[in-house]
Amino acid sequence: MTMTRDFDDDRPPLVLLHGYWGEILHGSDEAIAAQRSRDLLSIGERNIAYRWVTSSEPPARYLAWLTEALPEIEVTVLPGSHFPHLAEPATIARLLVTG
Repeated sequence: MTMTRDFDDDRPPLVLLHGYWGEILHGSDEAIAAQRSRDLLSIGERNIAYRWVTSSEPPARYLAWLTEALPEIEVTVLPGSHFPHLAEPATIARLLVTG
């Protein structure tokens, strides 16, 4: 798989899509959830501050799952874009600096 493509083609390269969606396309829901749980528990065990920035209010069940592993998690909602870090980079930078 290569990154080359025609400049007239507005579609992203396949390697980019596979990198972004590969885990979902090739992993089971259970395996992905188990890995994310291990990731979050590892962060919590190390007392690493964690802020999740999202574009919409998280569902209660998802927030409960997050706070079970990371009771001190901070959730910031920046509505208006699926990718808040691209839509509001200055806000994201400010959040990183202020903790």
